[in-house]
Amino acid sequence: MPIASGEAGVQVGYFKTGNFGRNNYQMEALSASVSYSYDVTPAYTFAMSGNYMYFFDETFPFSLRREPYNDQPYQFSFTTLHEAHLSDKMGLTGEVGVLGLNYTYPQLHFGASINFKSNNWLLQGGFSQTITMSKADAAFTQQSYTQASQDGSLDFAVHPEFQFQYFF
Repeated sequence: MPIASGEAGVQVGYFKTGNFGRNNYQMEALSASVSYSYDVTPAYTFAMSGNYMYFFDETFPFSLRREPYNDQPYQFSFTTLHEAHLSDKMGLTGEVGVLGLNYTYPQLHFGASINFKSNNWLLQGGFSQTITMSKADAAFTQQSYTQASQDGSLDFAVHPEFQFQYFF
């Protein structure tokens, strides 16, 4: 949907683990996002997204549900995505945002990836990291890192991200 020289979109998703593969997760969640993007220059696109997720079952959720240290079964998140277009078929992306704005300790989320695309598909690979914002400085001193790890206020994860999309 075009809006003021950019594009806006809404995405709704439902996630539920099933009995397939290694069964690493046990969760059920509903997600709703609102996004806006615009081309700042022909070589650079800026996008931002707000997200609400409600977890019906979070026994062992996926990586976007970090430990909230509260009893709320939902989370609010906000992220920005920056894409440098290297060509019409290839780009580099960087993501910066906050997961769990309602958490006791919100999580800084950032990542980087490279993508290849055609008119019908997109292939993307990279990594992302999530770390507690309030104690991110703890990683620089062993004493504060140990204390923050023990009280749960320092939590971080690094993981690969791979994506394949087919457009029809």
